Amino acid sequence: GIRYVFEQGESAERLVLLDDQDSHVPLVSLGSEDGVLPMTLAGGGAELREDLLSLVRESRIESTVARGATYDWSSPGIEEIAGDESHDGPELESYEFSPPSAGMGLDEIERAVRLRNRQLRQEVQVFRGESTATQLQPGASFDLGDHPQGDLNGRYLVIDVTHKGVLADAYRNEFRAVPLEKGWVPTKRTKPVIPGVQTATVTGNDEICTDEFGRVQVQFHWDRKRSTTCYVPMVQPWAGHGWGTQFLPRVGMEVVVSFIDGNPDRPVVVGSLYNGANQPPFTLPGEKTRSGIRSNSVPGGGGWNELAFEDTAGAEEIYLRAQRDFNQETLNDHIAHVGQHQRTTVDGEQHNTVQGPQYETVRGEQVLRVQQDRQVFVMGS
Repeated sequence: GIRYVFEQGESAERLVLLDDQDSHVPLVSLGSEDGVLPMTLAGGGAELREDLLSLVRESRIESTVARGATYDWSSPGIEEIAGDESHDGPELESYEFSPPSAGMGLDEIERAVRLRNRQLRQEVQVFRGESTATQLQPGASFDLGDHPQGDLNGRYLVIDVTHKGVLADAYRNEFRAVPLEKGWVPTKRTKPVIPGVQTATVTGNDEICTDEFGRVQVQFHWDRKRSTTCYVPMVQPWAGHGWGTQFLPRVGMEVVVSFIDGNPDRPVVVGSLYNGANQPPFTLPGEKTRSGIRSNSVPGGGGWNELAFEDTAGAEEIYLRAQRDFNQETLNDHIAHVGQHQRTTVDGEQHNTVQGPQYETVRGEQVLRVQQDRQVFVMGS
């Protein structure tokens, strides 16, 4: 990734972007040539020179190999990803599961694992020191050639600095550095976390606007630019391969959006809300004992299909309404039992076809009233 450092000028600071791990800014220190920081021995440094006061090596036990896995919802299956497998000593694994975020492909996940592998290794050994170099800052490099411990001489890249000043003429800093040839990968930043849920309005250029996965686009209420999000998946009670439930939020509905693990790049619609513009299908509180589903014809509305349950004691009812056609298919037996009366009214024609024998039993009186012609055809005996 791109690193950055600040160059201090007399009137302003300049931001310098570094897109190569070998890029660095040589330290400018008082009394020495650029890029050199001499060592002070026994407090005997020159008065007009900025010096390195101390430098020690720090080692720690760290993971030696980074591995991870990812789950791609568009092609379900867990895929293992590994960083550089070469390492010294015993294998100490760091495992991280990283579902792809919105717009993040598998190749980017693989790159992130390789980057994490480098981050782990660079933490194994760092160097901690003190100096009086006022221009020392992260991203600066310096040469050290006079350390009493010869194997510590070399070129270093500063990764962090803490400045300390007590009096006007008393200044020092504490810093951490790594060998310049190894470079430095900034530690992984934690993504912002969105706690809880948020509400939004479904948007689109049609009454129902979705993609092949049943996702919808929304606009958050706080968005001053009134921009539309990427397609956001919708939670369904069931979601199988070609089977399950399908209720899609429609444009103008207010929905509740959650974020998986609080990740702002992984939104999911978990439900919808009634509001001042969108009222419940049954009048409340008068019809509070009524539950059910009422749809709305598209385009334009005005018609609906409905399945309703009335739970008032003594007046329980199941109501089923089809705005136009009602098709029923039973692949085996169809048995209906009516405890009291049954009435059927057909405003148009009625056709009944029985492919096999038909048996009809009337245990009481039968009345047949034909107000016009009646024809009966018997092809057999």
